[in-house]
Amino acid sequence: MKIQFFVYSYIGFLSGIASILYVSLVRHVHPFNLMGMLLDVIAAVVLGGASLAGGSGTVLGTMLGVGMIYFIKNSLILMKIPSYWDPVVIGLIIIVSTGINAYRKILGRSGVKIIEA
Repeated sequence: MKIQFFVYSYIGFLSGIASILYVSLVRHVHPFNLMGMLLDVIAAVVLGGASLAGGSGTVLGTMLGVGMIYFIKNSLILMKIPSYWDPVVIGLIIIVSTGINAYRKILGRSGVKIIEA
């Protein structure tokens, strides 16, 4: 119980520091600034290797997922694709990623050897 309290306290502390940094960079605060980021966060976590059912995934994988999502969003901008297609592409990434995870889980149950890179 002490560890859980420490973890929640530490996360609260880091969230406070992150919010102070965000306000200092943006120079104004609006409660709905990050409203459309939920889909990006879910896609980054799924791309990072975490299961939507829970129980797996790493922080490093999530960080790599965040990098990949913003790389993809930047690539869409450079290809001059309108920004309203961003959620469509992110949604497709979530669907494909969860489909691959489910397929690998099915193969693992049936005894088929999965080759890891």
